[in-house]
Amino acid sequence: WIGSFDRNVYVLNASTGALVASAETSSPIYASPVHSASTGLVIVANLRGDVIALDEETCAARWTLTSGHAIFASPRVDEHAQALLLGTVDGVVRAHAISDGCELWTCSAALGPIFATPCWFVQASTPYACVASQDGGLTCIGWGGELVWQVLGPGKGHSAPSVEDSMVAIADAEGTVRLLRAVDGAELARTCIPCPVHSSVVLLARQDRTFASLHDLRSNSQCCARYFDLIVGCRDNNVYSYELRVEPDLMP
Repeated sequence: WIGSFDRNVYVLNASTGALVASAETSSPIYASPVHSASTGLVIVANLRGDVIALDEETCAARWTLTSGHAIFASPRVDEHAQALLLGTVDGVVRAHAISDGCELWTCSAALGPIFATPCWFVQASTPYACVASQDGGLTCIGWGGELVWQVLGPGKGHSAPSVEDSMVAIADAEGTVRLLRAVDGAELARTCIPCPVHSSVVLLARQDRTFASLHDLRSNSQCCARYFDLIVGCRDNNVYSYELRVEPDLMP
């Protein structure tokens, strides 16, 4: 499934690349389509602000909604919550039911236009949304659309945040990469790459590196430090990988 600036969505055979089907929308498509396996829908958003749910088998529209503002960021699907998350250039985050597009909540707390895909994460069995805005803001939103926390970074941002094991990683156009605690937005670490970053970071928990620190061993503590890999692509044509260690007292 590929969205195009000619306003069409094209369905290609994954093995041969042959065109299988297409569907026309009302405006050029910048964001990548997203698939919901549980509903059999492919969600497409365009620059007019329209969101169209297409049947994965027939390519026919099941439902359509209009946000009224251009959508550059790819939608995000949460199959567990059966919700679709949208970020628009007016700085509003919207949650809709995947099944029929009905609005669940809206939040206008973002600090600027949204061009990066929002993400979901779960903390203490409760889902949250995390979204980065162009002015460098990072906003955490509760399931009901309420503001949980918000921080402003040192530079403008185009990349989406990555959440893993209660940690949030984010990069900005100044090359600053930060690690924050998902529960409250507290910054735990940062580094600076001497080149702009416009791509999204990837944060991975290292399941094979949950070793006890020397202090843990000496104190006979059962708590262990956690290790993460943070991977980010940069405008200097390089991909950087960092190993991060988070001490137990900094974890939620």
